[in-house]
Amino acid sequence: MTSIAAILALAAAAVSAADGGSALAEPGESVFPQPATAYDLRKLRCAPPGRAVYAVRVDERDVIVGWRYRSYDPTNAAFNVYANGVKLNDAPIRDVTYFRTPWTGKKTVYEVRRVSAGAQSMKGAAKKPAAAKNGTVKKRAAPSWTLPANAPVGYFDIELSPPPPSELPGGKTVAHHPCDCSVGDLDGDGKDELVVIWWPDNAADNSSWHVTGETWLEGVKLDGTNRSLWKVNLGRNIRSGSHYTPVMVADFDGDGCAEVACRTADGTVDGKGRVIGDAEADFREQNGHVLWARNFVTVFDGRTGAALDSIPFKPDVLEDPVQRAARNEKAINREWSSRNPGNQAFRFLAAVAYLDGAHPSVVMCRGYYSRTCLWALDWDGKKLSERWFFDSNDPRWKGYGGQGFHNLRVADVDFDGKDEIVYGHMTVDHDGSGLYTTGMGHGDAMHVIQSAPDVRGLQVWTCHEAPPFGVSLFDARTGAVSFWKHGGVDTGSCNAMDIDATMPGVELFSGANCGIYSAKTGKQYMHPKPNPRINYYSTLRFGIWWLGDMTRSAYSGGSVIRGYSVKGRKVYDIANLGGGVESNHGSKGCPCLIADIFGDWREEILLRRADNRAIRVFMSPEPTKWRFHTFMEDPVYRISVLTQNNGYNLPTGTGFYFGPDLLGHDILFRGTRLP
Repeated sequence: MTSIAAILALAAAAVSAADGGSALAEPGESVFPQPATAYDLRKLRCAPPGRAVYAVRVDERDVIVGWRYRSYDPTNAAFNVYANGVKLNDAPIRDVTYFRTPWTGKKTVYEVRRVSAGAQSMKGAAKKPAAAKNGTVKKRAAPSWTLPANAPVGYFDIELSPPPPSELPGGKTVAHHPCDCSVGDLDGDGKDELVVIWWPDNAADNSSWHVTGETWLEGVKLDGTNRSLWKVNLGRNIRSGSHYTPVMVADFDGDGCAEVACRTADGTVDGKGRVIGDAEADFREQNGHVLWARNFVTVFDGRTGAALDSIPFKPDVLEDPVQRAARNEKAINREWSSRNPGNQAFRFLAAVAYLDGAHPSVVMCRGYYSRTCLWALDWDGKKLSERWFFDSNDPRWKGYGGQGFHNLRVADVDFDGKDEIVYGHMTVDHDGSGLYTTGMGHGDAMHVIQSAPDVRGLQVWTCHEAPPFGVSLFDARTGAVSFWKHGGVDTGSCNAMDIDATMPGVELFSGANCGIYSAKTGKQYMHPKPNPRINYYSTLRFGIWWLGDMTRSAYSGGSVIRGYSVKGRKVYDIANLGGGVESNHGSKGCPCLIADIFGDWREEILLRRADNRAIRVFMSPEPTKWRFHTFMEDPVYRISVLTQNNGYNLPTGTGFYFGPDLLGHDILFRGTRLP
């Protein structure tokens, strides 16, 4: 068993030298809150978020209308709310971005208009929206939302039409259900659209041996029309399951419309009905694995689903028959630490990252149990090109293999304004070089946080699948370990959230009953439960900003949002979202998405309807006295939304501290004066 001292010594030896300085603040400088990143938002090329107006019934009598507050709104911005053209509020709304009004029982068009002008609210605010280069955007109407006469209470549905059933060998068929989702402005109208990843009902983990149906992608409007923009069939040679096809959505070429990038194969059919590669190729093994297929990275047009460019995936998944005969299959498996063909060797992740501090790149990844490869690509509107390729087999990066997790995080961890890829217990710098590795091996879940507002920089909280078992907190810039808590067994889940306003900073907990700790002080607030079967901490797998008091709540599957009282030592239900919905990924109980995609700074939860013909969107009915610039303007948060569909889904995270500890300091925070 590895000792704590050995772990700390290993981590210290692996730390890279970094000067760290930031134009925002120098280490030790008296600034509150302390900086966590050093992005120049004036240079960062990302689509400015729309107003994201929505309206939902909160009970039998009332409706809440919500909208976004953005960094290019003046700090004195005020808003009026209209219903079918009639203004509802007596005085302009200045302090919040929601409005409660009686329900009329009739079809109503709610509209939000800004009524003041002035200077931008903060230096470095996002650029104001501009027309797309392709001329898609001309004049945009005032943001609005139509509530039908039969609107349900507490949610609305995005109606969907499932893809046709997949045909399996032997003539059987399998239906599809909506699984993970992502968002992006696909058509350049200033509003996000939904990208739905459709799974066959027999989708399987790599360790399962059977032929799966096909994975489909679909672009759907989020303006209340539920109109489908396109469908893409990834085809028989892309096996369907949680480790295979992460989908990245971003405006990679700056034309005002987001593209969709993912791994494809021979037989993929784009949104125009055109086949990529060989339409007749079938690389499926009898056991269901797809070991030798020719794979690509493809960029799809967000407006039409048309394949714009495809290049061979790197490192190659394909081994042609001659190569295959010349090499030992067991040796290939060992290279990726595969205990059986098609398992660990076929673990894929992906991310969006601002590697030059301005332009978004797509990063395609393969492997994390042994060999680990990250491949950064740029899309210029005409072709894909390589920015860099990181391979743990490179002698320069000895010690980086076997350190990856089932997900990843992206953030500017070293204060240079450019993104790094936090890949578990290793981090790759913006230029494709290794930044550091802690050497603590593979794990399941991790979270990048700023532990408290007076702590400079970001930290990483991880749980370990391999020895040394347990959980650890380390510096995201250097890899220096703050503390490690032994868990005794494979620690399969952990989280980091500010769940209690009475405790300083972010609270840390895990699924191995390691207790609850303060990320700032390391103090243990709760001890492990004496009965290992009663594991309250594992029920807090997903986080959601739902309440209005700046604390975070938990979503634990089964459509229940929960809070946690450390003082009372209990989990309590905040909201039961009701029946008629299903979670994804089996026992993990994942939603389709949790993100700030509508209204104010709180997050929405998206679940699939039980009949698999709709995504059900739930909004918080809770009041709040605060308004903040939408979290979607923070690159760390936005990318955490985009990477939520990787492997084992993780909740969103921000590149700044957010919680009740910000109060009591009289600061301007995300466009709002906090007392």
